[in-house]
Amino acid sequence: MEDTSGLTYRLSVLKGLHAWFIVTLLCTGLCGVGFFSYSVNTPIRVCPVVSGIYAIYWLSLAISIFQAVLGLIFLSWFLIAICTSRQPNYTVDNACISPPAYSDRTAVAPRPVLDALGLYGTSIGARGRENVQIITASSLLMKDNSHSRRGCCHRRPRIGWLGLSGIFLAILSAGHILSLVLTVNQLYLMHTNFEQEITNIFVEAYINLGSVSRGEKIPNHALHCWQTIQSCLKCCGLKDYTDWTDQNDTQPIPDSCYCSASGYGACGDSYPITSTDGRLIYSAGCLTPTHRFFGLQLLGARLFLAVTLGFILLTFFVDLGYTLYVAYVSLYYPAYRSDVGICTSAPSHQGSSRNRAFEPSADGENMSKK
Repeated sequence: MEDTSGLTYRLSVLKGLHAWFIVTLLCTGLCGVGFFSYSVNTPIRVCPVVSGIYAIYWLSLAISIFQAVLGLIFLSWFLIAICTSRQPNYTVDNACISPPAYSDRTAVAPRPVLDALGLYGTSIGARGRENVQIITASSLLMKDNSHSRRGCCHRRPRIGWLGLSGIFLAILSAGHILSLVLTVNQLYLMHTNFEQEITNIFVEAYINLGSVSRGEKIPNHALHCWQTIQSCLKCCGLKDYTDWTDQNDTQPIPDSCYCSASGYGACGDSYPITSTDGRLIYSAGCLTPTHRFFGLQLLGARLFLAVTLGFILLTFFVDLGYTLYVAYVSLYYPAYRSDVGICTSAPSHQGSSRNRAFEPSADGENMSKK
């Protein structure tokens, strides 16, 4: 039973690898949902200059939700299989073995992790009235290959639920790679033309503010965008608060430039100064804080997407590789096959089955005697 104990140990490791992959899939998905939900929940998303950035965040959020749902489904399957596990036996019925060699031996192994999904009890090696029924203790299926030259002793393992996981993983990987490429592209744009775009937004907002102060009714999307930036990032103007009054001393400063605190308090980090009317006003410009805000967010998104993709692929392929290793050891390892008495005499049986057609039968001998 030494080989049976080794098989039991390998199957326990296989269960652990299944759990590792599922937990990694679920946890990274939930972290992605939290990270990208926070990213898209900022009021600055109304600005047209950052619409491309938030489109990437929405895409990444959808992928993370899909990943988390997939992880929950796999986790449910895993828990169902664990809670309904039992201990089936290997059952063998006259196939490629010598009956006396196996008549008093039964190898016992625990039920596989995903037996509850129907990935066990597969008939293999059926030929004529000979049949082998093996309840495998892994998430493997063994497929019939009765036309092979090796007969019933040549079985091809399948990876069971990991095949379905691989399909969804390919979709997830494509989504993560797409988001990663778009994020890197946005980081490049941040260092090339972002400053020019944000400057254009401020110029348009400056013009809108003058029109609004004169009572003109015009679209003021740029002004609304810039006031949102000033309120969220606690800044004023493009480079400093004087940008609003350099061209026209009579033009008022937007209310979003004023700090609502009665003292320095929350305004202290933004270097407020006292305006002419006695209120505190943000003295720092918005160009540098805006560039830093979105730059850090994009760097965080790039790092998260790369780490998530790496961890998912690592855990999946480690799980897949060990699954195939267990399949090889369980089905093809000579010491194990000889211990349980399976397929030890396959070549001789296969040869005898071919030669049996050329041997005269007992009925034929009786007919010749008659």
